[in-house]
Amino acid sequence: MTDRGTQQRIIEDLEVVADFDAAFETERRIRFLAEYVQHTGTQGLVLGISGGVDSTVAGRLCQLACERVRAEGGDAAFVAVRLPYGVQKDEADANQAVAAIAADDVYTVDIKGAVNGMWDACLAAGISIADERNDFVKGNVKARERMIAQYTVAGARNMLVVGTDQAAEAVVGFFTKFGDGAADLTPLYGLPKRRVRDIGRHLGIPENLIEKVPTADLEEDKPLIPDEVALGVRYAVVDDYLEGGDGTNYVAGGADNDTLVGVGGSDILEGASGRDRVTYLGATSGVVARIGTGTSGPAGEADKIGSDVEDLEGSIYADKLYGDGAGNHLIGNARSDVLVGNGGVDNEEGGAGADTLNTAGDGKQDKASCGSDSDVANADTIDAVNADCETVNKT
Repeated sequence: MTDRGTQQRIIEDLEVVADFDAAFETERRIRFLAEYVQHTGTQGLVLGISGGVDSTVAGRLCQLACERVRAEGGDAAFVAVRLPYGVQKDEADANQAVAAIAADDVYTVDIKGAVNGMWDACLAAGISIADERNDFVKGNVKARERMIAQYTVAGARNMLVVGTDQAAEAVVGFFTKFGDGAADLTPLYGLPKRRVRDIGRHLGIPENLIEKVPTADLEEDKPLIPDEVALGVRYAVVDDYLEGGDGTNYVAGGADNDTLVGVGGSDILEGASGRDRVTYLGATSGVVARIGTGTSGPAGEADKIGSDVEDLEGSIYADKLYGDGAGNHLIGNARSDVLVGNGGVDNEEGGAGADTLNTAGDGKQDKASCGSDSDVANADTIDAVNADCETVNKT
């Protein structure tokens, strides 16, 4: 159940935009940036461009604001800064974003030398970092080095540094202190993630950048890990909360292959034609989910999953996932899960954790794919069971 009082305080504190209008909000934010530059006597704006939707939209707002200052007789320029750690894995997206922004000036500053120099100096000083925290800590060093570079440019050219913080990241605390959380101006403030995308469309940003899977890409052992995986919650769920929803929805797929998010409130989730998936990846606890019947979700939520849904994805916690007799794809993800196909030609993936996969008893040629840890597969003799299943019981 949603605590309405707390929810409303969060919405007010973050100044979440109500009655959103993309054209109005675009103009309001361009005007804010232009007037701030004029009133401070600075000579423009600086922003790091990653190729994600937030920096691309913020960058285009900055460029338009600086053009407005010049049109009104002022002197201002926008500087887009590319900040790769060596070679960025999604370099093509970053280059496309820079082109879409059409920045006055573009610098590329490779932060790898600075990051590794700081890292090596700390290790040489005797600082010990546990293996499991190594990549997390170093990732935050990368974020802070990127902000050092942006403030260096701003200081050299008498400019202001722009940040990309928006309401969805603010409410879940998804930023690095003194890294991407440090800036002079935040033109996306108060916008849920979906509203940033709406402004991007109004600005004519390419759709592939608008719908690109968000990733901070700070951890070397998990390159391009999606924000939603790192957070354990979907931006759509966060956005619904910020816009006052109670999480109870009727969600239906269309004619194509759809993904339906079954997190937050008691939902009715129905597929249609195409191959449809219901996911609980953003749940805050384990779920018991059954295609074709009810679901016991986090906090006692009770979803109804239609029999026209083919695939079912659990949370990052311990789940129990049940198919409906058709050919289902059941995905356990992390922790110790129980997967039961219940007939049909099924594909069960345990993922990490000690899982129990059940494909036995239906006489169909199913597939059981275990992951890490000690897994058990109960299967028919004709089922395909991978080598990662430590215990295999065939009947």
